[in-house]
Amino acid sequence: MVTLGEFVMILELAREGLTVSAIARWTGLDRKTVRRYIAQGLEPLRYTPRPPKPTVVGLYEAYQRQRVVVDVGQTGSQGPGYQGAEKGFQYPG
Repeated sequence: MVTLGEFVMILELAREGLTVSAIARWTGLDRKTVRRYIAQGLEPLRYTPRPPKPTVVGLYEAYQRQRVVVDVGQTGSQGPGYQGAEKGFQYPG
């Protein structure tokens, strides 16, 4: 990222007639970066935060919340996470 002082210097050097390659050598920036700042003019760049990426846990969050509500109050062999009865299984004895 370029500081405000560097940004102003790039614009000043361009106004004086230096080439993009010369400005890039002088500032140590890439030519494409210098070209972008010159084309942009005096309006500073506006960076916006990236949207959050979905997490692996987030993909199953609704299902897990539903399971917690269903499992509350169950104990013993048919405790939290037991889905056997829903599938027709029974414990012997």
